Amino acid sequence: MADIEKAVVRAKVKFGRFFEGDEWDVMEKQFREDDLDGTGYLTLDDLKRVQEKINNPITHAQLKQMLKTTATEPEKGLSFEDFTKLQLVIKGVDPDEVVKVEGMS
Repeated sequence: MADIEKAVVRAKVKFGRFFEGDEWDVMEKQFREDDLDGTGYLTLDDLKRVQEKINNPITHAQLKQMLKTTATEPEKGLSFEDFTKLQLVIKGVDPDEVVKVEGMS
């Protein structure tokens, strides 16, 4: 099983109750499309390109700060699990709940 498939399974185990079936497919597809080099991480360059694509101006420093505060391994980029946690917060799930659920795994 490739790393991204393992990451998807881990994320589903931890956070499955927050998403409906097709939401996982959409998230995985989006992550794969944005991970141009196929490393299993959204790098700083990947994130910058995504932000430009959605017309959301953000500085290099802001992206670096976002990675520093949200990524488990900021030097590599945003993993699928990190991406999933961000999606939860965007959906309106309390960040404390995300941390709590993550800690139970």
